[in-house]
Amino acid sequence: MRFFKRTFSVFLAVTIALSLCSCSFFDTLTAYGLYSRAVSKLKKAGGYDADCVMSITFDILGESLTSETVMNIKENSTGTQIITEMDDEEIISTYVDDKVYVEYGDTLVYYTVADSDATASIGDANLPELAEDIFSNISVVKNDDGTKQIAIVLESEDAESILGSFVAELEDLTFDDIIYVMLFDKNNDLYMMTLTCSASMDVLGYTMTGYVSAEYTFNDFGTAPEFELGHDESEFEYGGEYSG
Repeated sequence: MRFFKRTFSVFLAVTIALSLCSCSFFDTLTAYGLYSRAVSKLKKAGGYDADCVMSITFDILGESLTSETVMNIKENSTGTQIITEMDDEEIISTYVDDKVYVEYGDTLVYYTVADSDATASIGDANLPELAEDIFSNISVVKNDDGTKQIAIVLESEDAESILGSFVAELEDLTFDDIIYVMLFDKNNDLYMMTLTCSASMDVLGYTMTGYVSAEYTFNDFGTAPEFELGHDESEFEYGGEYSG
């Protein structure tokens, strides 16, 4: 009888453990489970390293004009650094200690920051804050290579939070048909997110229509990177107050 009780206790413990693991496992495989796990991991890390490509195309008088921005964004508890590729050169902007340091070729300038909102132009690869009910009818697409993806229709303000300073100066820009896609690897870790949408803008009474896209690829998601200035602080000249 004692053997039976011991065996039954072990069986019960294993069954409960498997049950709990199973629930956690299946929760992770839901759209909201994948999303919330990514949000939790990003918050716990306190930062990220992401490569970003943003582009905007507008049809103007029968011609398509495209502008593309390529960046690498690093964020940790001390601040943010963004490296922007422009004309085969790099512009390095580093926000730390209420200052923005800009390195562009031989030009070294730093600015003071009076308004924290002004630093939005430094870059942002944080995930949008989405309520659980948004995911109620969202399915997880499982790819043949073991990766997964979810696609969500977003509101305009969510798109603006992802695109950030890329469209901040275009005050009359409005978005429609906004699709946000999150891609996860075999370990259910987020490795890429994309946003695509149509856009329109009124200029001098003429409505221009176009297309906006942003693609973020995360490097070692869940780990906050280190970064530093390329030159000593004493080498930077003061450029006034930072305006974005």
